Amino acid sequence: MPGSNNLYVLTGRQVVATFSPTSDATYTASNWNRSTSGGDPFENYNPEIALTPNQFKALTADDTTQSSFSFYTRKADTDAAVTCTADVLCPATAAYPNGQTLPLTATRKLASVKPTAALTLNDPPADMDSAGIYLDQIGLTLKVYEYWWPATITVLAPFVGGTGCFTQLVTSARVNTREDFGTAAATYTSQIEVGNPGVWMNFPDNCIDPTFIYPTGYIKNADGTFTAGHSTWSAGTDMYSFDSPGGTLTPTDVDGGGTKWNEYDVNDSFETWVMYKPPANGHGVVWVPVESLTWSWIKEAGKNDLGVWTLYTLPGDTYNPGDPAATDDPPQWAYSDSTAIQRPALGG
Repeated sequence: MPGSNNLYVLTGRQVVATFSPTSDATYTASNWNRSTSGGDPFENYNPEIALTPNQFKALTADDTTQSSFSFYTRKADTDAAVTCTADVLCPATAAYPNGQTLPLTATRKLASVKPTAALTLNDPPADMDSAGIYLDQIGLTLKVYEYWWPATITVLAPFVGGTGCFTQLVTSARVNTREDFGTAAATYTSQIEVGNPGVWMNFPDNCIDPTFIYPTGYIKNADGTFTAGHSTWSAGTDMYSFDSPGGTLTPTDVDGGGTKWNEYDVNDSFETWVMYKPPANGHGVVWVPVESLTWSWIKEAGKNDLGVWTLYTLPGDTYNPGDPAATDDPPQWAYSDSTAIQRPALGG
């Protein structure tokens, strides 16, 4: 446990370090230098900025040589510290009529306190086939959804309060194949093979899905019912959410023609975070990661001899619901447009 003289700081809440000699005399300080240890300190995290590397900003040498030094922590650590050094010009004395320059060092011990999160996934049905076909769409819609069920953030003493949200990134490979090329065959260009109009591909890579604060969430009421429309929640409250990714089997709007699509392949992977933002209480605050999981699904569908879309059962077809784990690494993304990852209407 940290000592009684440690300063307790909350991850995601700004810490400001100042250095001043403890005397009424006039001092002039120069050659400032500050360093931090423990708690994984950083300068800022701004998820409203669309693209990396600006979302997360590490501390730089310039940050630690300014007269005001501020930072955030993102990791629990009972043995963190801030050390400040400076060359201090002391007032003139009889022995030193022009004053005396002395190197001084001061260290303040910190205890970086981080909330914990409990993220539990639903158990899929025993007959789950990893995907379903529903109204010309394939997806995790008929028998199973990826549920985050529930997520609860616990804030540790001496702190209370704060807000949670889900954040999700997606990397996807979606390929539709067709027999005919429609009326736009002469001008359509495949993204897989130039000049081949029989294949349509979309590869969103490292996209925010669809915004930093994941929009779908439910609060469980005291009577066991659920209230929709919550994208953030108060720490200590159970938050329920889900994802049901899927895609259109016959994307007739791709190039204006060609309806004889006969094969669809999907390989999606997602990384989902539980994020926490502390109450400001007069300080700057940022979101920090608490827990994350990586999950995926791989599936292929095609038309049988009767022209009916059918799920294939092939080696490598999987639905991997993931395994939640604590994390200190915040989400960072290269793209902000994941509109190609459709969320079909939920089938019963």
